[in-house]
Amino acid sequence: MEIPNPMNTYKILVVGCGSIGQRHTRLLSARKDVELYIADTLEENRKYCLENFRVKKAFEDYSQALIEGMDGVFICVPTGLHVPIAKQALDSGACVLIEKPVGLSVADVEVLKGIPHADERIQVGYMNRYNTQLQRIKQMIDSGALGNILYANASVYTYGTLLFAKTSFREHEEWALIRDYTHEIDFLLYLLGPVEEVVAMSATLGELDHLPSPNIVEIISRFNSGAIGSIHMDYARYPDKRTMEIVGDIGSIEFYINEGILRIYHKDKKGFREEREPFLRDDMFRDQIETIIGMIKKEVKPMVSLSEGIEALKFCEAAITSSVEKRFVSLKQDE
Repeated sequence: MEIPNPMNTYKILVVGCGSIGQRHTRLLSARKDVELYIADTLEENRKYCLENFRVKKAFEDYSQALIEGMDGVFICVPTGLHVPIAKQALDSGACVLIEKPVGLSVADVEVLKGIPHADERIQVGYMNRYNTQLQRIKQMIDSGALGNILYANASVYTYGTLLFAKTSFREHEEWALIRDYTHEIDFLLYLLGPVEEVVAMSATLGELDHLPSPNIVEIISRFNSGAIGSIHMDYARYPDKRTMEIVGDIGSIEFYINEGILRIYHKDKKGFREEREPFLRDDMFRDQIETIIGMIKKEVKPMVSLSEGIEALKFCEAAITSSVEKRFVSLKQDE
């Protein structure tokens, strides 16, 4: 359905209207300050969005949409298409949200670094950075409330992703699991800073109806601070589960992400203190949209910059290399 073009609106294009693209389209269409466009090669996706959301115009070819002059572009297509679409959108003058990971490889993404003010015009789609409980954990770590950080773990068990996916690309794209859940990598980089070295193991196991390769990944990392980190990912367990644990020498935190539960321990207090907050996924996406609008207005910087997205991708590449070549991989900055 068509919408008017009032003053002080921002022309936003969503490229790719699958599951994540439809979420962005739904939330963007609820804003009075957005004039919304979509682009998707599949007619059924375009039709669904036109019938269900406040979309001004739909395109089969995103290049044709860019000709109309967009303020912001949300890139929600398969990872291999992120960089060429982002470059064309940035060259047109738009600010860009690139869904995670930013690209297939660090080498692939290098072209974006050369675009003027790229770190101010690109937001990478790690929307969990807007999780207020994750932000609270960050504040506690930085303030020293947990003491020296010794160990951190992030785990995601997510066979449900395959059961309810709208497409089957994950079952045909090698390493889809680790690329899908670079969120866990971003969690630890956000909380603990740069990584020194990584070692990983992976496997394809079980007699499951959906069996990507690999469907289990285990990563161990040493941070520059000396802390040890571990990440578990699998497309095996159902029901899904997502957790985090941070251990310091005077306190620790357990974070049950989907339940919105923090359990905080301090050595001078008996037992755990529990904090609960509803987990509202849409709210994080709304906050991310607010960041993009602020970037367009030149009032805010990205919550997750291109540089940070590249660091997560470096970690991802190191884990894949380690698993394939069965060795530690160094990520020291001077190497």
